[in-house]
Amino acid sequence: MRLLILLGAIAAGVWSQVPAGCRSKLDIVFLLDASYSEGSDNFKKQVQFVENFVNQFNVGPDAAQFSVITFATSVHNEFYLNTYSTVSGVVSGIQKISYRPGATYTDKALSYAQTVSFQPQHGGRPDAEKIVIVLTDGQSSSHANTLTQAQALHASGAEVIAVGIGNSVSNSELEAIASDSNHVFQVQDFDLLNTIQNQLTNAACQQAALHCQSAVADIVFAVDSSSSITYTDFSKQTLFIKNLVRQYNVGSNETQFSVVSFASRVHPEFSLNKYPSKTQVVGAISSIRHHLGSTHTEDALNYIANNSFSSSNGGRPGVDQWVIVLTDGESTTPTETAAAADRLHKMGIKVISIGIGKGANQAELEAIATDPQHVYRVDDYDALHSLMMNIETTTCGYNACHGNKADIMFLLDSSASEGATNFQHQLEFVQNFTDKFDIGPDAVQIGLATFSTKPHGYFWLNTYQNKTDLVNATGYVPYLPGSTFTDLGLQFALNESFTTAHGARDASVPKILVVLTDGQSTDPPATAVMADQLHRAGIKVITIGIGQNVHKSELTVIATDRNHVFTATDFKSLSTLQTDLQLETCRKCGDKPADIVFVLDASGSEGVENFKKELNFTAEFIKGFQVGPQHVQFGLVTFSNYGRSEFYFNTYKDLQSILHKLETINYSGGSTHTESGLSSAKFHFYSHHGARPNAQKIAIVLTDGQSYSTSRTIQKANDLKGMECGSGLSDIVFLLDSSGSETRLNFQKMLTFVQDFTRQFDIGPKNAQIGVATDKTALLAAISGIPYDAGATYTDEGLQYARTYAFLPSHGGRANASRIVIVMTDGQSMNHANTQREATALKSQPNMKVIAIGIGSGVNTQELNSIASDPQHVFTVANFDVLNKLNSELTFTSCQTCGFIQTADIIFAVDSSGSEGPVNFQKQLDFVQTFVRDLPVGPNNVQFSVLSFGSTVQNNFYLNQFSDKRPILDAIQQTDNVGGSTQTGEALQYIREHNILSANGARSNSSLFVIVLTDGASTDRAATLTQANLLKATGATVVAVGVGSGVDKAELNSIASDPNHVFNAQNFDALQTLKEDVKKAACDGINTTMVAVPSTTPFVPSTSPIVLGDYSNARGTLIGALFANLGISTRELSKDKEMDLRTHYSCWLSKPLPPDLPFGRLLCFEKTRGCSDNSLERQIRDIFKVLVPLLKNQSTTIITPLLSTGNQHSDEITVLQSIVTGAISWIQAGLPLKKLKIVLYEDNNKELNSKFAKLKQTHLKSQRKRQAVKEYDIFLMHQPTDATIVSSLKQNLLAKNDKLSIYYDPSKFDQKGVWQQEIFDLMMGSKRIVPVLTPNFVKSDECLEMFNMAICCTRRKGKDFLVPLYFETIQIIPVSISLVQFLDCRVRKEGDTPALKMESVCTRLMLTETEGGESNVSQADDNVNHDVFISYAHKDPKQAQLLLDEFEKQYPDMEVFFDRQDLKVGGMWQKGLYYSLDTVKCVVALVSPSYLSSVVCQEEFNIAIYRSQNKANVASWVKANKRPNYCSNTASKVALFDFKRMSEIRKKEVYDSYNIKTNSVERKSSFSVPPLDQSENHVVVSVSQNDLSLATSLLYQLEKKSPDIQTSLIVDRTGTDLKCLQTSQKIVVFLSKQYLESPHHLEELFISIIRQRNERGRKVLYLCQASQLADKPSFAHLLPTDINLRDPFWNGMFTESTKTVKLSLRDLQGSFTYRSQDFAAMTKLADDILLEIAGLTQAKPSPIIVNGIQENSAVPLELSQCLVKMTDTPQSFDNSRLPRTADESNDPNKEQAPVPLQSSARQEDAKPDREHAPVTSPNDPPPEDTKSKDPDTAPELTTSPNNPPQESESIPPVSDHSPSKDARTRSEKKSSSCNIL
Repeated sequence: MRLLILLGAIAAGVWSQVPAGCRSKLDIVFLLDASYSEGSDNFKKQVQFVENFVNQFNVGPDAAQFSVITFATSVHNEFYLNTYSTVSGVVSGIQKISYRPGATYTDKALSYAQTVSFQPQHGGRPDAEKIVIVLTDGQSSSHANTLTQAQALHASGAEVIAVGIGNSVSNSELEAIASDSNHVFQVQDFDLLNTIQNQLTNAACQQAALHCQSAVADIVFAVDSSSSITYTDFSKQTLFIKNLVRQYNVGSNETQFSVVSFASRVHPEFSLNKYPSKTQVVGAISSIRHHLGSTHTEDALNYIANNSFSSSNGGRPGVDQWVIVLTDGESTTPTETAAAADRLHKMGIKVISIGIGKGANQAELEAIATDPQHVYRVDDYDALHSLMMNIETTTCGYNACHGNKADIMFLLDSSASEGATNFQHQLEFVQNFTDKFDIGPDAVQIGLATFSTKPHGYFWLNTYQNKTDLVNATGYVPYLPGSTFTDLGLQFALNESFTTAHGARDASVPKILVVLTDGQSTDPPATAVMADQLHRAGIKVITIGIGQNVHKSELTVIATDRNHVFTATDFKSLSTLQTDLQLETCRKCGDKPADIVFVLDASGSEGVENFKKELNFTAEFIKGFQVGPQHVQFGLVTFSNYGRSEFYFNTYKDLQSILHKLETINYSGGSTHTESGLSSAKFHFYSHHGARPNAQKIAIVLTDGQSYSTSRTIQKANDLKGMECGSGLSDIVFLLDSSGSETRLNFQKMLTFVQDFTRQFDIGPKNAQIGVATDKTALLAAISGIPYDAGATYTDEGLQYARTYAFLPSHGGRANASRIVIVMTDGQSMNHANTQREATALKSQPNMKVIAIGIGSGVNTQELNSIASDPQHVFTVANFDVLNKLNSELTFTSCQTCGFIQTADIIFAVDSSGSEGPVNFQKQLDFVQTFVRDLPVGPNNVQFSVLSFGSTVQNNFYLNQFSDKRPILDAIQQTDNVGGSTQTGEALQYIREHNILSANGARSNSSLFVIVLTDGASTDRAATLTQANLLKATGATVVAVGVGSGVDKAELNSIASDPNHVFNAQNFDALQTLKEDVKKAACDGINTTMVAVPSTTPFVPSTSPIVLGDYSNARGTLIGALFANLGISTRELSKDKEMDLRTHYSCWLSKPLPPDLPFGRLLCFEKTRGCSDNSLERQIRDIFKVLVPLLKNQSTTIITPLLSTGNQHSDEITVLQSIVTGAISWIQAGLPLKKLKIVLYEDNNKELNSKFAKLKQTHLKSQRKRQAVKEYDIFLMHQPTDATIVSSLKQNLLAKNDKLSIYYDPSKFDQKGVWQQEIFDLMMGSKRIVPVLTPNFVKSDECLEMFNMAICCTRRKGKDFLVPLYFETIQIIPVSISLVQFLDCRVRKEGDTPALKMESVCTRLMLTETEGGESNVSQADDNVNHDVFISYAHKDPKQAQLLLDEFEKQYPDMEVFFDRQDLKVGGMWQKGLYYSLDTVKCVVALVSPSYLSSVVCQEEFNIAIYRSQNKANVASWVKANKRPNYCSNTASKVALFDFKRMSEIRKKEVYDSYNIKTNSVERKSSFSVPPLDQSENHVVVSVSQNDLSLATSLLYQLEKKSPDIQTSLIVDRTGTDLKCLQTSQKIVVFLSKQYLESPHHLEELFISIIRQRNERGRKVLYLCQASQLADKPSFAHLLPTDINLRDPFWNGMFTESTKTVKLSLRDLQGSFTYRSQDFAAMTKLADDILLEIAGLTQAKPSPIIVNGIQENSAVPLELSQCLVKMTDTPQSFDNSRLPRTADESNDPNKEQAPVPLQSSARQEDAKPDREHAPVTSPNDPPPEDTKSKDPDTAPELTTSPNNPPQESESIPPVSDHSPSKDARTRSEKKSSSCNIL
């Protein structure tokens, strides 16, 4: 694994683009899906796409021709190929196409295209390429017929391209329709068709690979068709040939192809001149039959020599002639095969041989090929595509470096062994090599040096800048013979040749050193050292050994790797290496298959713009590669608080699809959890996500800062890099047979093999160790020096030595490393019995793996099997020369260390229901067996258990039943095939209750895995989910494997531990392909899964811990003691909890216990898996934190055991100290904890008693000291990086009063202590708490916790002494801060300066009472009932201030609410506004454009109008010139809120979308929810206890329709952590009278309102009114309810009154009965939420406070002058003092003030009669006579959709100016009883 981390800014580059069109002679037929699922609009988009596509081409009889066919139930030919001969004609024909919907009979369209469309009479041309492009949005109506017709179309020679649109298409069907997977394209919807236009064009044009476009060659394929090849593999072989043909231009003047197949006899399929077009050749290849028989390769080669290249068969003189032989085994007569191949060689025909699989004979492949460089091997037929580039380059004579830069240095051996003639051959080789390249500063640069006794440089990289000069200079290099000091030559190249001064360019240009030599160096160790330095410098080293005296091992040491080593038999044959050397020299990243995953930082520190730059960089990077399954694949992960996989390697197969996806990725913000991103990236490299074994694996990480957890990031990075073999912790010992039968030469070959093997590993104390060497260079040199001993074959003694000595710590053995012994031998041991005994003893060692390699025909296979760990670890080769062929296989086997470092218990649950059938059931058992074979079995390694399930569960064997592999394999085959239904839940329950018990072999120190294999959905889904959760709660890692199309993917996700442990196989035959992925998932679990923290900690630390959710009465635990001694069953208590606080506090509280027990309740802690902070201090802090809301200010005694000593790796002394310290600190902080009893069930534990006594004395002393805690006037709360602001603030305050005491030191947070207590004491002793709000403040967890503590201090002290100062703009204000009124200190307007703002702030802070110093900062009185509320926009403060001044001047006794001076700093501003509006007598709205665009102003206005409608008559307006006509009779005219109409709208939504059943509703149009990211919180529900049943009904329906959905439930819990309300995607609030009476629920409601107000573009808040609301607060009646159970239509809707369902929620199980209308309403609410989450609809949020919906509602005019009319009700109030305008004061005819609905204080205060004058609200539609019937009423106050609100007033800031003296004394005045209109 290559892990590339990019930090900081990213620069964009320029990348190449795909060509857009072509001029090929093509016959193209479009097949367009016209089925019902398309719809008319989408069909038109499809037709428009075809029109755009056609416009790229030249149309005519000698160019491209087009035909279009539409299909649905029947086929309609729109026009033939020869109907139109111009582009305009084709376009006109396309525009005439009509939509005729029906079913999707794709098969009929394919058949029509094959049999009709390409006929000559319809325009088909024999020399044109035949292309069919199929566009469809769904699966065909007849899948089987479609596959048959697709095969027939392929066989006809047509190239078929399949385009799938949307999510309903079948990937497998698209691949079957298309010619191959490279001809399959998919887009998400019809609007995105244009994104694949270029790719589709290129596919249709069949453009040859750039380097093969001009190739002229005759190529004959010799294809093995013998019986050893399966039908599937034969198809893969022909597919490879077709793909290769597509890379060439085909024709009589270009490249020609022929195919000869062979088995028992030769089958000439077609000759070179048979087919003149590429389509015809491809079609002919598709028609080739699999003949079967033996492997007579020699007959095929002889036939080709005699016939294929003759002129009658198309052979052409003067062109390159190639034969490409593909075979999977040895020929029937190897001698004759070699002779036939030699005949071809002598004819000058070049032969390439390709061996597939282990059966191919390497020696024979080399005999067939022209030379060893033309031999290729692949592991299987799937890997054939990896050879494409090699074959193309070899046969095309392509210069791979064309257009690329490279710095190439030649280092030529000039030693005496060369001779002048041979040295000249080297120079000619360099000249010929040079001639193939573009030479220059922007192309390839070449330098040259020689070495013998010392090095000589002849010209540098920048000496010659053109080809002619370079070639001439090479010819003049002299021959200087001497010794072979290769090391000095390498040193010269390193230090001199690649310097900037000598022409080397930057790191982006490859540096390549080509070393030519004919013998071994004089000083091999020194040569190895220098080669290693070159490798470390990033220089690619290629070695060429010439002649018989070279040392292949040394060539390999010098080269970058074994792929960079070449040999020539003599100097004359150097020329044969020319092409291969060019290819290897110029190979770059895009040439080889690569799987690249980008890991992008999306945290808050990035910002939106920088994140876009990351995406742009990624897009530009990807554009530089050829994207596709055979080339480079890309995946993408983003990370912030968690990692999110945006797409995998196999999600998108073309460039445009990836680029489009990059445009849709959203920025998330949050913390920088790089480790989560790396963890997500790891899963991309599994094969079911498209990762390929032969591809380079590269991860590119882009981040702008340090990760949240450096240690975990390093760990995850190492895990990721460890996926590539060689970086794991392994101790490897080779046992080499050095007996007489080996011979010295063969022994040397073994050493070379060991060296090659070693190069695959990172060597060192923290990586792999081989022998006892700790450095790779030294190790390679040491291997070279191993002597050959000769003698007898005492294998047993070698094994004994390995067991007793090799792994000792003194010899470098490590206890935590996997141990591997590799035995290499060429014969049988001297003492077979002893060898077998020693092998058994060796394999019984922990973490031990033994691999046996037999070489030659003399080995004893039975003995090799007894030596090796199992048959999969046995390898044999024919001779020592082919040892190197084992290298990659052996490396892979050695790297599979899973299960060797730690033990594992693996349980298989195998589906044997009736849907499986006996054949498929057997395939499942085979899968289990292969899994078992790969892992070491035994009590110290891996244990297995197997059970099957159908209608019942049948256990086959438990974990401890077998301790050896052979009996397990036998027992697996005896597994019962039960049949019947699919009771998956019962199987999971059986495993939990039986298989994982210690009595049945489960080990406490072992990782536990359950692997479930099934082919369908379970019979009882609810039971399955319940049992899966219970099983996972035990700590087991559950892997779910689904087979076939009948599986329920959502259920698989619910069964498995997480989505990364879910696997799908297309059918039972494909099950084996998942083996390695399932193993990887298990291995990952072994290395990362930790046993969950105990629910209650055992008394004895050594006792096995009780894991999450396990309430079994185990001995030695508190749960067990409670049951044994007091009869208390924790399991039963858990089923009916009083409070379930596990989401936020990891615990739950039981209901009251019987009175005869010694304590009242049980508080059970269950620490959740995967908690980011599992520290002891954090856990104990959480324990005391949850007691705050639980104790409810009542003095209580708590009894607890010594917590967290069992599985937390904490000793009792440490735990005791933490509990005692924490308890005392929290008690002193106000926790009403009367007494904490710590119970120790240990006799005479003197150490603990002594420690407790010391702790008690310590805290008694500290308590005495604490009585003298210093008090401060001001406590400055700030983040240390804001010290500059704090220092200035402090200096200004002291300048005003130098006697002030100010606490301002930055807090030092000791996570191991309880720092909160000290801070709490300081806050309680201060007169003012002043948080300094900045972006740095909100990023600090400690600062946010201190802010919350300050709120607690405010409540405890009973005074608002919290004064937040807002100094710097914060992009996203945390909810807890956004609730609180702050003092705005920002420089925001002209004339402001930081100095002036600081002065103003300090003046405000100094305004305190001089006597006691305990005044309220806000200078406001909670008990004041205001007369007038001034509602205005903060952008228009001057007019509001003028009005306020006028009121105070003319009516000094009037109480006026003005938010900038009446909202309390530190108080909840939103509650202050809403509740003031409920008590005020008059609301004066200053209406302006700014007012109309303010969300908060609208809310104030609508509440006032609502109160006027409900007989409060509080709404007034400041207006222009004179009163509008509609004000003349306010009582009858202002009826703005038509709640009855709102109810009718909700009714229409239900009846339009749902069918009404007997006791429920059913949605008319169904929908499915795609898998959701389970790391997110999707829905949080806030509800009071009385409406809990509604909430459970909602959660049941959410989880039923989307098992992935993550929900949280907030019931009546005080002090709950409200973070989920800020982060959840959706919030549901159930409104009721009880809910609104709860201060804590009100806080939750206000947070939810703020969320919705801030996120105007999407709906976050869903409101359900559950019952009748009280008259006040008024705002609650205007909230936009989505569901209102007071709507009359719900009653009488159903024939049955109740609905009973079985719940299986995470924390609630059992049968529950609901009212039918309640259940139906929750169905509607759940559907609305899921449709929005799934992106299937985009609900626009309503205003927080609904507007009057009736047209012509009262709207004020803009402000021009102040006019307030007051009634003449109270005698104490003088109406004459009201201001009048000039034209109004003296005119008796001017209209008077409207009559108020209530004209006296008594009337106003009287409670309304509910029958005659109900409060109008959404649940009580008003009577008809209260509706407004006045057509002249003005339009309602609302925000235009085209003019969105511009002013954000989510937190209206308090001004920082000093209020007037009159305003400061207002709180002393009494409220007036005047009534104001």
